[in-house]
Amino acid sequence: KMKKINKSIFVQVGLTSVAILLLLLSAPYLVRDIVSAQAADVCPDGGDWVKVDGLSGQSYTYTAPEGKLVAETCYKAGTNVVYETIDPPQEEVTVNSEFQQDLSHASFRLVDEPKEDPTPTPTITATPTMIPTFTPTPTEEEKEDPTPTPTPTEEEKEELEELLLSGECLGFAEETVILLSNNLASIEWTVTNNNAVPINFSWQANNGQSGNGTAPANGSTTFMTDGDGNEVSLSYSLDEVETTTEADVEICEEEGEDPTPTPTEEVGEDPTPTPTEEVQDQPTPMPTPVDEPAGGSGPGGSSFIPLVMLGLSGLFFLSSFVYKRIKQTVNIE
Repeated sequence: KMKKINKSIFVQVGLTSVAILLLLLSAPYLVRDIVSAQAADVCPDGGDWVKVDGLSGQSYTYTAPEGKLVAETCYKAGTNVVYETIDPPQEEVTVNSEFQQDLSHASFRLVDEPKEDPTPTPTITATPTMIPTFTPTPTEEEKEDPTPTPTPTEEEKEELEELLLSGECLGFAEETVILLSNNLASIEWTVTNNNAVPINFSWQANNGQSGNGTAPANGSTTFMTDGDGNEVSLSYSLDEVETTTEADVEICEEEGEDPTPTPTEEVGEDPTPTPTEEVQDQPTPMPTPVDEPAGGSGPGGSSFIPLVMLGLSGLFFLSSFVYKRIKQTVNIE
């Protein structure tokens, strides 16, 4: 009985194995039939698609009409439908069957051919002004002079000369007479530039005055200092080298007397002339008494008049006092 059971089990296992094997062998056909059933569709037609029917053979070449390009293809071979994207779009494409079956039809999706711009894009020529330049952060000295010194060319560097500095004393202007108290006239300084490029400079005078300026190309400029600023130093850059030019003049004093003269009165307004310094320095002599006799040394008669008047006043006062006392005594008795 045990042997019959084992034999039955072996039979069942064998049948099951055969069934599984047959199922595995038939799977490709089942899948192909399903795919074929799903792929039984045809390629699109209409809209952007152009369909070509009645094809034969396994290859077909299609040429797009003028102004169009092929962007996508579709063909059917047997029950298989295959799509393919054409990137970039082409004017002429060829479809080939990937199966051992002839093409039955094919479709091609068309797009418009890009139009060329009739107006050519102008070529931009770079100019020096279009090239971005880097501006370095100015130093403290450069901040005082906001105008940068232009960089000379190689030819200009070879011809650059130092600036020339000269000073000239000027007379007192009407407003200068009121403002200045040092009795010194102002000084005009001239900076001459014999170069083809302008040069910026700063100046410092010995009296503490200072300032900035620009000497124009092949020209000159001026600035003013007080009369005691008779020594001036120029500082500027020449061939990228800090250069100094100095000049001085004699201290400028106003010609003649004090720049604030004593106003002269017109002749005829005051009959009394202004005494000169020599007369003012001499002591004032005592007046000679007019009533002193010639050769005498005593006082004249006019000198006793005040004393006589004083005596008479005193006598009058004393008489009034005595009179009042006597009158009071008589009244008492």
